[in-house]
Amino acid sequence: MIYLLEPYPRNSPVPYLQEFIAVGRRNRPGYSMKPKWITIHDTANSSSGAGAKMHSQYVRNTPDLVASWHITIDEKYIIQHLPFNENGWHATDGTYGTGNRESIGIELAQNSDGNRPKTEDNGAWTVAWLMKEFNIPLSNVVQHNKWYPVKNCPNILRNRVGGWQGFLNQIQFYFD
Repeated sequence: MIYLLEPYPRNSPVPYLQEFIAVGRRNRPGYSMKPKWITIHDTANSSSGAGAKMHSQYVRNTPDLVASWHITIDEKYIIQHLPFNENGWHATDGTYGTGNRESIGIELAQNSDGNRPKTEDNGAWTVAWLMKEFNIPLSNVVQHNKWYPVKNCPNILRNRVGGWQGFLNQIQFYFD
C-alpha cells in the first residue's frame, strides 16, 4: 500500500514510497510526536537482498513485532513506514524516552549486495530534507547509540574512520 501524504519530498534522488504499518499493529504505537531529533540506525542485516523493500515488508508483516521506525533507505528506495507525527519503537529508551517519543528513526540498509555509499548518500539527502521540514538542527541528528549507549549502532558509520563525521558532512552539503 502506497500513500501520498504530506510532507514527502518531490525531488527525491530515488523513489520515495510511503508503505505504512497498519493502524492498530503492535509496532505502530500511535502516540503523537513533534519531531525534535533524527536518529540514525543501521539495519544490522547484511544478508543479500535485505534492502529497503525487504525491511518494509518485515516491519509491516511480522506478527507481534514491537520494533518500528519511520524510514528505511537503500541505494534504490527511501521508504516511509510511519507518519512523522507518530512515534516509533526504535531508540531502545522506553515508552517515554526522548529517542522514541521525539525522534524520527531512520534505518540505513547494510545488505551485502547493496551499494552502501549510495545508501549513505540517499540517507544524507533524506536527513537534510527532514531537517528543513521540521526545523531540526544538525546537532540533533544523532546515532542510536546516544539513546542506548551499549548499542554499537549505526555500526558501519561508527566503525569506519571518519564515518560519522563524513555522514554529517554529507548532510550539511545537502542542507546548504
